[in-house]
Amino acid sequence: MIIRSFILTALALFLNVAGLFAGSEIGSDESSFYFYRITFTDKGNINLGDFDPGDLLSPAAIARREKCGVAPLTVSDLPVSQEYITAVAQRGLIFKCASKWMNSALFVSASKIEADALADLPFVMEVLQVKNPSDPVKRVSEKYGV
Repeated sequence: MIIRSFILTALALFLNVAGLFAGSEIGSDESSFYFYRITFTDKGNINLGDFDPGDLLSPAAIARREKCGVAPLTVSDLPVSQEYITAVAQRGLIFKCASKWMNSALFVSASKIEADALADLPFVMEVLQVKNPSDPVKRVSEKYGV
């Protein structure tokens, strides 16, 4: 029974990891791509009144906020504007993920872009290259000295 549980867990984990690259145009070998963190100036046309706390937060998070006397929703809880992500993607970058708390998104590109290439978008605060294809891929032990 334990072996069956282990096999099912391993299979589920494999399928989840494989699914990360299913919608990606760049495939699983991302070592030859440039990665960019793009920070936005605001949340776009999204307002706090558009959501109930339960739409964006777990019941446990809502309970913690009530216990601490914190507002049920803050601007940092709002999602990153999909319009902003689409506008950047139309410039040739591939969207990977977003951080609502940092109000930023991670994009990849096969070729290097200049930060000026997105300067005309009024909602872009910062373009930061976070990985260069020539950077060696580090194992966990190399990153953290473990």
